[in-house]
Amino acid sequence: MNFGISEKDQTQVKEAFSSLWKVCGNVWDNIVDDKKEEKIQELEKQIWDLEKEVQELNETRIETEKNI
Repeated sequence: MNFGISEKDQTQVKEAFSSLWKVCGNVWDNIVDDKKEEKIQELEKQIWDLEKEVQELNETRIETEKNI
């Protein structure tokens, strides 16, 4: 179908829409990607573990300072 634009321009428009479609598909895949949610939960667990370690180290430091 010719819309009064050159073949070269039509090709560029088709490629642009194709790229846009791929980007939209990638965004959608990322939104519904369950593995990302699992990764986020694992990172949250690691943060909680680190916070616990920091609390324990802080308590140890306080006890050490009291004994000095």
